[in-house]
Amino acid sequence: MVTGEGALDRTSRVGKATGEVIRRAQAARKVVAVVAGRVDDGTGLAAYGGDGATLDAAGIATLAERATRDALGLPASPAPS
Repeated sequence: MVTGEGALDRTSRVGKATGEVIRRAQAARKVVAVVAGRVDDGTGLAAYGGDGATLDAAGIATLAERATRDALGLPASPAPS
């Protein structure tokens, strides 16, 4: 399961859609990763952030691919040549 949030922090689990996705995925014993523009440490989640940068669709897709590969134990995507 991959979900997204503008900024992932401890409040993301309470009262936000991302928190509900995380709760349901964990209840179903599914791996969950979060793609976010900014990630604060201490969330206890596999989170992939854009270091505070505004991400375009390609940047979000790149983070989502990385999260999916990590969650499924797949090798990293080959570097473009």
